[in-house]
Amino acid sequence: ERGVMLFRHALEQLPGLLENPAAMPGYWEAALAATERWLEGLRAGEHQVLAVDDDLDLVHLLSRGPCDRRALRTLAPQSRSLVSEVRGEGWRHRFTYEVESFFDMESLEPPERHPLAEIAAELSRADAVEWGFDSDLQAPLVGLWSGGKAAAEATPSRLAPTAVWEAIVAFLEKADGIDIDW
Repeated sequence: ERGVMLFRHALEQLPGLLENPAAMPGYWEAALAATERWLEGLRAGEHQVLAVDDDLDLVHLLSRGPCDRRALRTLAPQSRSLVSEVRGEGWRHRFTYEVESFFDMESLEPPERHPLAEIAAELSRADAVEWGFDSDLQAPLVGLWSGGKAAAEATPSRLAPTAVWEAIVAFLEKADGIDIDW
């Protein structure tokens, strides 16, 4: 619902933004500043790219804090990323990817999404933590994560980042199609 509301608000504001971008700097200033800070952190070594698979357009990032989606887009053009964050005694892993763009939709039919229940169950069996997933048909991002939805309440995962990377790569390699055509 929130994504739909933001999209509608963006559509209402779009003509004004296109006619006179300088008249509405607050619309994007805070978001771009956050992205810039995150990229500065990447350059300073706060975040580290652990692995990249160009065939799957997948990047694996090690981070000390929340990752900025726009900044991740600079590393993986289709925003297919696995982020492993340091969490006290363990890890918090999040795998997300875009399946559509609000501005490129040509059909009301939602694109096919990889079935995440099987890999969530597989990772839950290997980990001492329950893995969850979100493949809501209304949202353009699909996600798989360790330790529950709320980051503050998440139980740290015991799976090493490399083990999660290997499971995600195997999952994407056997999935039917690697997404919609861009």
